[in-house]
Amino acid sequence: MAYPAADTYVDPAAGGANNGNSWGDAYTNLQTAYDAAVAGENIYCRGTQDVSGGAITFDGVPDGTAAGGHIRIYGCDAGGTPGDGEFVIDGGDAANGINVTTVLLRLWMEHVKFVDCIIGLDLNQQYSDFWVLKHCIFESCVNYGMFLDRCRNGLVINCIFRDNGSSSGCRVFGDMRIVDCLAEGNTSGFSMYSVNTLWNCLSYENSVDGFTISNTSNTFFNCVGADHGAGSGINLLAQTGNVILGCRLTDNNDNGIETTAASDDANYADYNLFNANVDPTDDETTTQSRGVTNSITNPGGGSGYVDAVADNYEVATGKELRSTANNLDWDV
Repeated sequence: MAYPAADTYVDPAAGGANNGNSWGDAYTNLQTAYDAAVAGENIYCRGTQDVSGGAITFDGVPDGTAAGGHIRIYGCDAGGTPGDGEFVIDGGDAANGINVTTVLLRLWMEHVKFVDCIIGLDLNQQYSDFWVLKHCIFESCVNYGMFLDRCRNGLVINCIFRDNGSSSGCRVFGDMRIVDCLAEGNTSGFSMYSVNTLWNCLSYENSVDGFTISNTSNTFFNCVGADHGAGSGINLLAQTGNVILGCRLTDNNDNGIETTAASDDANYADYNLFNANVDPTDDETTTQSRGVTNSITNPGGGSGYVDAVADNYEVATGKELRSTANNLDWDV
């Protein structure tokens, strides 16, 4: 595959001039490539980078710009083809993968895999803007897979958060769009603060909750929270202004949707599917949201999952709750 001359290459195993001009002369560290990048540049990466001695640091100096576009980082396979493999960042259970230490604008990252990091991607700066993460994997990190604590106007799409440890797979502060993402085997799947929107996200077999909401104005469409060992499908620690539509909350060891304040009078029961949750009742006023069953059923019957017995909790084609076949009034 041919690349524009201005593009940059990273391969930790390269043995050439270490100037980033070709695969043979690739930079051996993403840090060096990032520090030299300019707006609109593509950085192609292959292989595995060991960061156990210290995380890669994005300090905001080579930000993308509105005029020049994002800085784009693409993981490649061994042959250098983008999207056919992942560039692996390995923390060795000793360091974060990537730290963002100042406000960072316009970064695009695809097919990067973070493994065995303390935190895979740690962005803890106010108003970092216009992020795009696609087809990234966060796996076996000690604390969080991804921690975006002060990010906004970002998109996380087709990412996987798997087997991350003491905190959650994905922790997001606010103003982010999370689309078609998977969380499995984490302590908690997704932890949201405020003003986030999640479409078609699947969270299952996490040890506590599927989705934990600690503030207001989050929106869920067609999400799944299923089979959590000690928690609920969705746990609303703060209730005001959250919208949950067309979701299925099943086989959880606690509630389908757990609310913690009697002030939450939202009608979750009539617009989502609940089945086989262990604790369908509560002392709060919104007991309807805890129900084992309710008035909504899957189009065509059945669980609506591809194969729950084989732990495939993806929603089967034609089983989406939020569809015209249900004749539901979604203007709530």
